[in-house]
Amino acid sequence: MPAKTVTVVDSLEDLEDRVRAGHHTFAILLAGGLAYSRKTIRRGRGRRWIVKNHIDDTTQTLTSEQLWTESNIGIALERRALVQLEGGRTIAGSVEA
Repeated sequence: MPAKTVTVVDSLEDLEDRVRAGHHTFAILLAGGLAYSRKTIRRGRGRRWIVKNHIDDTTQTLTSEQLWTESNIGIALERRALVQLEGGRTIAGSVEA
């Protein structure tokens, strides 16, 4: 099974740039990268973020502030655990900084 290439998202501004460039598939690494929670992140109207949580098939519409207070994306950014996913079906492989 081919592995995904993962790249660490460094900041909210970095996430914004990646989404603006057309990247929408991200994951939060859990347990030191042994597991992950996949998310589809897009920009909505009025500068809101639309986050689809694949683990429970829920969708959240959040402001940038709410990414820190009502989701785990802010903590993942702080811990360098939010990554952009590219290709493949599994997340196995190296993480690019």
